[in-house]
Amino acid sequence: MFGIFGLGDGKMDLQLKNVNVAPGDTLEGTASLTMNKDVEGKEVVAILYAEETVREREANGREISKQITLYSKSEILDTEKLYTNANSPYQYKFAFVIPETEQVCRMIRALIC
Repeated sequence: MFGIFGLGDGKMDLQLKNVNVAPGDTLEGTASLTMNKDVEGKEVVAILYAEETVREREANGREISKQITLYSKSEILDTEKLYTNANSPYQYKFAFVIPETEQVCRMIRALIC
């Protein structure tokens, strides 16, 4: 469950068909938007991304961490409009194909092991 808009305006629940995916598989699910009050919203977007944390040592010996985005894809689920309590929950289906790039495959293998 994710908070949205302003504090207390509503919530977003995600249901995934399968959380165990591999490169080439399709990640499918439904996002359910429930409004506590009417809000003029810009859009509803689903984003699939993969990040890797890289640790580097500076010249002074201090270690720093950086996040590197390996993959990012978004899908617009709804457009700008008044999202109302009376019409909620809004239901949005989404699907992303897990990329088969070498970096993403390496990350998925590391997470599964």
